[in-house]
Amino acid sequence: MVLVGREGLGLYSGGDALNSQGGAIRSVPPIDILAGNIGETREPAVKGKSLRKNLKDVIARIDELNSVLDAFMTYQMDFNTAIQNHQHPDPIFMLLGFLAEKGNIRAINKGECPFSPELLAAGIKAMALQQISKMDGVMNKLKIATTDKNISEVYGATEASSTRVNIN
Repeated sequence: MVLVGREGLGLYSGGDALNSQGGAIRSVPPIDILAGNIGETREPAVKGKSLRKNLKDVIARIDELNSVLDAFMTYQMDFNTAIQNHQHPDPIFMLLGFLAEKGNIRAINKGECPFSPELLAAGIKAMALQQISKMDGVMNKLKIATTDKNISEVYGATEASSTRVNIN
């Protein structure tokens, strides 16, 4: 059987108050469109506008998480820089400076402990890797924006909505 609708075609289920036997219709029966009558592979139809809205919400959450991670990396980079360059007052250097230069506690290394080679090396390594991570974050933002346009806009290349089949 072939149905041809010259100017559209409507399929409705449960449109009347009574069934074909005269009994009351208690629910709206489904409409199944099956090719080859293979019922096990049936899936629910997608409502394009609802899917588009939900995809936009998910993409917005991913974008927010990307921003949170970027801010954290920025703060962590600042902290790592401060740690790798940190020096603090050293009572031994202050005492030696005081004894060596007539009371000048800042005579040796400004009275501070020297920087830590281990922290400096770790800081340099972390800084290099964090720069790569920051660039990855920027690229992820661009990918998210592209994905958003492709899957959640009516004109997108992979937009899920049909332009010719509507459901409710």
